[in-house]
Amino acid sequence: MHSLKNWFALLVMSLVLAGCSSSNEPEQVAVAFTKAAYSGDIDKLMDLVELPKDLKDGQKDMMRGKLQMMLAPASVMAAEKGGIDKIEAGSATYNDDKTAATVPVTVTFKKNGEKSTEQVKLIKVDGDWKINL
Repeated sequence: MHSLKNWFALLVMSLVLAGCSSSNEPEQVAVAFTKAAYSGDIDKLMDLVELPKDLKDGQKDMMRGKLQMMLAPASVMAAEKGGIDKIEAGSATYNDDKTAATVPVTVTFKKNGEKSTEQVKLIKVDGDWKINL
């Protein structure tokens, strides 16, 4: 009986930890990327984008600057459309060896319920899904 209680406690703890951990499915990464892009969160965006490992600090800063310039119009557009109501991802389409994926992401804006759908490309790096620019 005691081992049954321990097993049940272990099962509950595993489920709690799994529920609290951040999932790394391509759909979830694509939604997080889209949210960061429209909100202008450059730090989150940099975490989600696959950058070549051999980039030097100056090159990484230059990439950050370019991404930040690209974010500005998206933030302005979202504000003009009343902000974002919701962001939804469709099902990922994978390449043959499941190392790359494309996810359709639909953004619904608050003003008039206008929608915009983009195809977000991802690549699997060291077991994690990253945005492939």
